[in-house]
Amino acid sequence: MKTKKEDIDGCFELFSKWLKEEGDYIRGGGIYSDATVMWLMAFQRLNEGASLARALEEFSREPFWELCGDCKRVRERRVSPNTGGYAQARAGLGVDIVERVSDELFEWLSRQSVHKTGERELYALDGSSLELLRSKELLKDFPSHKQRGHYPLMRILVCHNLTTGLAVRPEYGAMYGQNRKGEIELCKSMFKRLPKDAVIVADRNFGIFAATYCAQEAGLDVVFRLQENRAKKVLGTQPKHGIDQEVEWTPSAQDLKGNAEIPQDALVKGRVICREVRSHPNKKATLVYLFTTLGDPAKEIIQMYGMRWNIEIDLRTLKQTVNMKMLKVKTADMAKKELFLGICAYNLVRAVISNVAKRLGVKPRDLSFKRILYIVEARSEALSKAPNEQKRQQIMERFWQSVPCAKHPKRKKKRDEPRALVRNRRQKYPSLKGSRKKARAEIMKKN
Repeated sequence: MKTKKEDIDGCFELFSKWLKEEGDYIRGGGIYSDATVMWLMAFQRLNEGASLARALEEFSREPFWELCGDCKRVRERRVSPNTGGYAQARAGLGVDIVERVSDELFEWLSRQSVHKTGERELYALDGSSLELLRSKELLKDFPSHKQRGHYPLMRILVCHNLTTGLAVRPEYGAMYGQNRKGEIELCKSMFKRLPKDAVIVADRNFGIFAATYCAQEAGLDVVFRLQENRAKKVLGTQPKHGIDQEVEWTPSAQDLKGNAEIPQDALVKGRVICREVRSHPNKKATLVYLFTTLGDPAKEIIQMYGMRWNIEIDLRTLKQTVNMKMLKVKTADMAKKELFLGICAYNLVRAVISNVAKRLGVKPRDLSFKRILYIVEARSEALSKAPNEQKRQQIMERFWQSVPCAKHPKRKKKRDEPRALVRNRRQKYPSLKGSRKKARAEIMKKN
């Protein structure tokens, strides 16, 4: 096929193309324009938390200079290897600029997406937490758990397209402390930013009246899983397999007490569906209770909810592959910038996967995030060093030979892994207890 020899834009190429079409962030008279700093921070996320010095090696790529502002050093292609200038530029980058870039880039990539499920787009909603480096400022804004925690914790609410994997800019807040924010409170802000034709799919944590009512007010349809006692209350009878009943859900006294914006006569019309499902033919059937405002057949509603598991995999990808399990920053503003630019980096890879999947004739979710990232970025680096067109063609042929290997294997037997950590029993030194500052002081006393 001739199409298999065509080029595919990598993450940097997509970012550059978006800058030229949508935004003008190449401003300022120095090397470190807003565009330069944002790409370098995204690059660090995608390269296993690369150091500042490693990020500055991007200046060896000729196209990268197009992101820089106009100055003498840019025209001479000369940049200092010292990281001080980049560090100051990171700190000076505005949070409002990063927020705007995250939103605009998501909208642009969504329009570029070739994988559409129809008129409605399914979005999965889920909550998680991120660790931050321990500092006085971060502990003030994002307190740690009093008994079990050492690191500041940031609660995040993520919302991902279930077909393409593209992520909406997450909502965030403190997980503990007086100013903590719950997932339902974060929902209210998230729903206002979602496409009007979106369908929200979520687990039992969001299967309460407050979240459902907020979605309705934002003009969104929902497929929420309910707990058994809540399903019983909404139905007015014991839920059983096979039920597909229209209901009118009204708030309880507890719902009204905790959410002042919900009027007493609030009402959400929808259906409660009860079905026995199996995650695997050899597994025991589980009775699932779903509330939905859609009119689709019950079988299709169950399939929609079954796709929700993809967001659990996306969260794992964000924390492990995009290196966001712990944000190594010392200020709240830097934590926000790292969070939003990490999502930008993730979305760029998802867009590349979508384009590759189109050429292969498969679904984006059928391809490995990490494998595609490594293959495409290795190809981009090789192409930048290719001396002639013949060498470029050879690189592209090898690229299209490697891409099919990124497909997820279709295993006949389902793998079950324990949710537990294996500790390193052979470590030479004991684990640090208490603060490092006190440990240093103890060493000084002994010496």
